[in-house]
Amino acid sequence: MHLEKQLKQLIIETAGLDLQVEDIKNDEFLLGGGLNLDSKIIIELVCNIEDTFEIVYEDEDITIENFNSVDCIAEYIKNRIGPN
Repeated sequence: MHLEKQLKQLIIETAGLDLQVEDIKNDEFLLGGGLNLDSKIIIELVCNIEDTFEIVYEDEDITIENFNSVDCIAEYIKNRIGPN
């Protein structure tokens, strides 16, 4: 499965959203005005991403910039594990 689709599915499952993967744009804001995910969901999402992609987020990497959108999260993961 494409990385961005995997992330969208994780977001939907973690946040309990009644959405389909296709409903979330890659550049849609996840915080604030977009999907409006709160800090509790972001922490759960971090844990799910770490488990799914076998990476560990450093504390300093859990920033608004790294969680602004699916694209931002995907970029972070690609930088950690490589594009494949």
